Amino acid sequence: MNLDRVREFNGKRIGRLFGEPGRPVVVVFREKHADDKYACLDRDELERVCLKKLWERYHTGHYCDFGDPNPEPVPPPIPKDEVFALPDGETKRGATEDWRSYAAAVSGRSESAELLGMVEAALRGRDGTIAFAVLQSCRCGEYEGFEVESARNAEDTPAGDLLSVKPDWV
Repeated sequence: MNLDRVREFNGKRIGRLFGEPGRPVVVVFREKHADDKYACLDRDELERVCLKKLWERYHTGHYCDFGDPNPEPVPPPIPKDEVFALPDGETKRGATEDWRSYAAAVSGRSESAELLGMVEAALRGRDGTIAFAVLQSCRCGEYEGFEVESARNAEDTPAGDLLSVKPDWV
């Protein structure tokens, strides 16, 4: 995992969220019982909010399955190169599925280890950009929703009788 590339890529993403100077964003965390919302006026505030939420989620067990203590997946009994030589039928289908399952287990294990490394790097280094990246990666998980929405600044109403003055867009 190259944290510098993750920082660079996500730093640009965060920068685009604040395209207009002074335009705030609303960060929404979809939690189990209610949404948790924060208004952020700048990049530093957004990164602090992301780091805080990652820290809270880490210590409440959200990322405990990333450090899977189970041993490495065991390869199927029939060597992969021999599977193709098997005659068509149940044995071949079963062996092919065993190898697909094995490949998925190995891939999932390495992805989880990489994500756990990012979580730990963000928390150790107090790195809000990495925290943002982790939250983005996990946003589809149950109770791990994460959205950043652009917001408008409050505008003053014009002076005088508001019944006779129309908004600009009318």
